[in-house]
Order: sequence, then C-alpha cells, then structure tokens
Amino acid sequence: MLLRHWNAVSYRRIAERRPRDFFSYNVMSSSRADYERIRDLLRRTFREIQSIVAASEPTERVALLNMQLLEFD
Repeated sequence: MLLRHWNAVSYRRIAERRPRDFFSYNVMSSSRADYERIRDLLRRTFREIQSIVAASEPTERVALLNMQLLEFD
C-alpha cells in the first residue's frame, strides 16, 4: 500500500515539476546477464543511498527516491 501511495505522489509531481526535481526513464533491451547486472547495480546503489541517509545529520530536507526496474517478458 505504501509503494502505491509514493508512486502516486511521484506521478502527480511529474505534472508539477520543480527546478530541483529529477525524473528520468530508460526503456531498453538487454541480454539476461546484463539485465541481472543492472538489477544488482540498482540494489547496491539503493543500499548505499540508505546508508548515506542513515548517517546524515542534521535532517534538513525530505525527499522521495523512487527506483523501478520492470521486465516486459
């Protein structure tokens, strides 16, 4: 339920972009092996971001990070 909520927030924000917002997408085709490499990279990136956030002080900014990787098989 939370995932759907924050995706909806992001969706609404696309229509009301602010100068510091960052939205990007890439529809792509790759080998299975490269897809797994991309997936692993995104997982590592997400964990690294989580560790930065956990150690960040003072808390001065609230932000939404929304990462998605979907297969179309």
